[in-house]
Amino acid sequence: TDCTTTSRVQGRKGGRVREAIIKEPNGRESEKQQITIPSVSKSPDVSSDHLDTKKQIETLRSRFGENDWLHSQGGSCLQDVLGLQKSSELEMPQHSLETTDSKLEAVIIPDTLTSVVSDPPSADHNTSPEEEGEVEKHLYLVQAQQSATTDLYELFLVITDSHIQERDTQSGHTLKRWDISSLLSCTVTVNHPPTVHLTFDTVRSDGKERIYIMEHADCQVAAHCVS
Repeated sequence: TDCTTTSRVQGRKGGRVREAIIKEPNGRESEKQQITIPSVSKSPDVSSDHLDTKKQIETLRSRFGENDWLHSQGGSCLQDVLGLQKSSELEMPQHSLETTDSKLEAVIIPDTLTSVVSDPPSADHNTSPEEEGEVEKHLYLVQAQQSATTDLYELFLVITDSHIQERDTQSGHTLKRWDISSLLSCTVTVNHPPTVHLTFDTVRSDGKERIYIMEHADCQVAAHCVS
């Protein structure tokens, strides 16, 4: 049967109502009939919370841009929206805490060792306890000559109240040392070059005599210091 149907939908809480006018074949309109169509309930998955979340995600996409909304600050905001726990706030496993403690101990141990060896012994092994607290009275750069040879070597001549010393010019180590009381004589020559000739009362043959080539003024001062 050929029929034409005109419908109008009206919303209502219980469902939608359609009023249909049906034309009979003879052209007469039949009385209006109400047809109730059950309303389609919303999917249980579609809730107000879901719609709010979707709206916030769309806002983030619009705010940070299509390419950057999942990164940087946008990604952080997205985690907040989805209720995800940030990686920095994750609970650290127990074995990680133990590893951290071990690393802290590894840092502390070198400090302890450093405090133990913080006062290394003096590099000058020739320094005797008698030199501790001794004040240098005069220091001269001289050329020394042993009486048995003509070889010259440069060194520091140090004269204190109690000792006469020869020191290496590079390291400062004490090479030779005499007690001032062992000095037998001190002779100053004014020839060129000026020299100071010292003799000592000692059993060591290599320490009985020294000849130092010095500036003339230094010769006079050195002689006065040991006299």
